[in-house]
Amino acid sequence: MDENQKFENLARKIKIKRWLWTIGLIVILVPLVMIGFDKITGHLVRQQSNQLFKQMDMRSTIMAPNIQTSDRLLADDNNQHGKIISHRYKEIDGYRIPWSSVEGRYDLFTNAMALSNVVDSHSQTQKSHKIKVVDYDRTTQTKIPLFYNNQYQAHRKTDSLVKPQELPRIAQMSNYVAEVALTFKQPLTYQAIQQKLPQNLHANWYWIGTNKHNSLEVANNNYLGIQAYNNRISNHDYQDFRKLLAQAQTLGLTETFTLNNNQPYKPAQYAAYYAKKYPDLKKARFYGVIVTGQSENFKQLENADWISASSTGATIERVPYIKPEY
Repeated sequence: MDENQKFENLARKIKIKRWLWTIGLIVILVPLVMIGFDKITGHLVRQQSNQLFKQMDMRSTIMAPNIQTSDRLLADDNNQHGKIISHRYKEIDGYRIPWSSVEGRYDLFTNAMALSNVVDSHSQTQKSHKIKVVDYDRTTQTKIPLFYNNQYQAHRKTDSLVKPQELPRIAQMSNYVAEVALTFKQPLTYQAIQQKLPQNLHANWYWIGTNKHNSLEVANNNYLGIQAYNNRISNHDYQDFRKLLAQAQTLGLTETFTLNNNQPYKPAQYAAYYAKKYPDLKKARFYGVIVTGQSENFKQLENADWISASSTGATIERVPYIKPEY
């Protein structure tokens, strides 16, 4: 065997060894890289899904007028993207009424959700040139109880809203349960509200008001307030609520509504203001409530001089096999 052949054999062996080393490295490194990539993307996706979950929890706590959450489910979840679906309902004196669900989506670097309360709005100009507004939940087409801002001063007469007085109509309904939004003439404390309401009607949800420039017809049922559980609100409940008000913008409440007077309304900004102004339940002032009960019992509120507007929401006929709670 000459020197050239020996050299060729040696070169071939070296080349084979290099190929074997390369293949070995690929066999080892590729799975490691894939595992590392999977862990990194999984971590990023979990961060976004957790942020979205916290945002949905915040919104269901501070901006869901008498709307309860039955579940919050992960769907299409993987290491690249996914979505969270929350199914909701209304509780009215022991009767449950379906409400629109809420959905949010997330991926590696972002998360976003649809507005919590999407409505179909119907407005009609009255003979007085004021505007009558009726809102419906888009999915269920159930009427939404509306609140009204007594501080708002319309720049034009045609921008003024009709403040409904619907208590007499509810009281005339027989064998129903109903929810009604009561707007107060003046803000009231929690204790004062308990004293004013009849015992057979219950305040399910307490509205904390809005800024003076907000006429509310563009707010799409995105009122800020606190839900009562087991027919009461404790100071501990209020402190949890207040904490979320203060964190609302950080947790994702970033939308801005443009009002008829071209003033911007930022719910998170008002939420932070309210949390700072009212440090505990005893000092807190509420601008309205959503009251539920049997329709006939609303007659007791017809002549109440502390109510400036009453707007009916969901109603449902009573049945023998479901007993009203109060």
